[in-house]
Amino acid sequence: MKSIVLRVGAIALVLLACAYAGADPALAQRDQYGTYAMQSDTVNAPCRRWSAIVPSDSTDLAELPKAVYVGGGGDLTMIGVDAPAEASGVAWSNVPSASILPVRPRRVLATGTTATLIVGCY
Repeated sequence: MKSIVLRVGAIALVLLACAYAGADPALAQRDQYGTYAMQSDTVNAPCRRWSAIVPSDSTDLAELPKAVYVGGGGDLTMIGVDAPAEASGVAWSNVPSASILPVRPRRVLATGTTATLIVGCY
C-alpha cells in the first residue's frame, strides 16, 4: 500500500513540475511573488494592481482592496469590510500624505473625507 501512495505522490510532483516548466520564463522572472512563483496572492502579498478610489456616501467599492494609499493627506472616513450593513463610517484623522494604510474598507465615504489621491491596492 505504501508503494502505491508513494507512486501517486511522485506522479503528482512530476505533473506539477511539468506544468510549472511550461510557464513563461520572462514572466516568472518579473513576478517572483505571483502564481508563477507558486505562491498564492494573499492580503499580505505585494499589490499586483491598483486603481483610484472615488469616495461615495452610498456606493460600496466594487472590489475590496488589500490596502489604501493616501496621496494627499487629510481625514479619511471609511466603513470596514466586516462592519454591519447599518454601520456608519469611522474617521481616520490627519492621515499624512503618501501613507499606505493596511485596511480593507468596503466603502470610503465622501462625507468626512478630506484626503485626496486615494488609491486602492489589490
